[in-house]
This record gives sequence, C-alpha cells and structure tokens, in this order.
Amino acid sequence: MALRGESLAFTDVEIDALSEVAYGDARTFALLSLILPGFDLTRHFHVDHIYPQRRFTDAQLRKAGVYEALPHNLLPNLQLLEGSINNQKRRRIPHEWYALDKPDARARKEYLAGLEIADLPEEIKRFPEFYEHRNMACASGL
Repeated sequence: MALRGESLAFTDVEIDALSEVAYGDARTFALLSLILPGFDLTRHFHVDHIYPQRRFTDAQLRKAGVYEALPHNLLPNLQLLEGSINNQKRRRIPHEWYALDKPDARARKEYLAGLEIADLPEEIKRFPEFYEHRNMACASGL
C-alpha cells in the first residue's frame, strides 16, 4: 500500500468511526479479529455481546436504576466467542459466565486481559465505565 501512496495508518477520526461499528455489521468480525489477535480462526466463532442484549431493554434498565439508553450494540461490548461456548453462555451476565467458564481467578483474569477486559462490573449502572475503558483499549489495538 505504501508503494501505491496509500497509508496503512488510521486517523483518530477513522478509529472513532470504527469503534461505532455495530453488531451485525459485515466489518465487525474482521475488526474484532484484528483488535484481539490469537484466535484460531479455523474454528467457528460468533460475534457475541459481552453484556447480553436482553439486559438493555427499557424495563431491565429501569429495574437497574438506569434511565437512559446505553450503547450496548457497538464494538466495545462485542467479543469473539467460539460458537459452542456462545450457545452455553447465552444470556448470562459476564461476571457470572466467566466465573463458571474459568473458575480459577488467575486464569480468568489472564483470559479477560487477552480480550482487553480489565473489569466486569456486576451492576449495569457501571456499564458506561466498562464501555469507555474497552473502547479505548479497542482503539489502541487498531
């Protein structure tokens, strides 16, 4: 690309736009595989919501004490998860699922670090903090 006079670097504006790629967008899988290298892509992976979609209905948010919509359907709340594992996870809250899937706390912390996840709040009220941190981590991976 450099020989053709085209840059392989992303501008801050382009990175911001990519961080707003939504679930279902054709680019989502490719972006996640770039940001989070190390997946054996010969296996079947799903694009999965870290915090499940059903937790973001108006009724669920009000029940949790949140009265505004949260950006749950965008790249920072998405991950690649092997299809069979995603079928087991389904609608579980992330800290519950990861505790079941990775019962050893150290192994769980290392696994989450590989997904650029430093903290999994138990309360949906803290989702904006999680989202912002992961958004910055994903942007730095581009």
